[in-house]
Amino acid sequence: ALSGRFKESQAAVKKKITNEGGTVPSGVVIGTSYLIANSLGSSKTQIAEDRDVPVVTEEWLEDCLEEGRILGADDNADYFLFGGEKKKPAKKAGQRKG
Repeated sequence: ALSGRFKESQAAVKKKITNEGGTVPSGVVIGTSYLIANSLGSSKTQIAEDRDVPVVTEEWLEDCLEEGRILGADDNADYFLFGGEKKKPAKKAGQRKG
């Protein structure tokens, strides 16, 4: 899934993914492997975090396409805004989700 603005249009980013055999759902649904975004804070990134779907940068996608494989946190942890090694902070006792 995609969230936010990219160097190219979302349609162009989607085409790159589908040309390589991937699918791009309109939202974070069951089976979503990654959410590509350049920042956290949107409703889609929040849903991804809640569902433990890694949120990765546009550079991650570009480098995956260049390498011809899915890159992980071991390749470059900076690709991951959430997931890989980056997890949301634990809530303190009594703190409400919001």
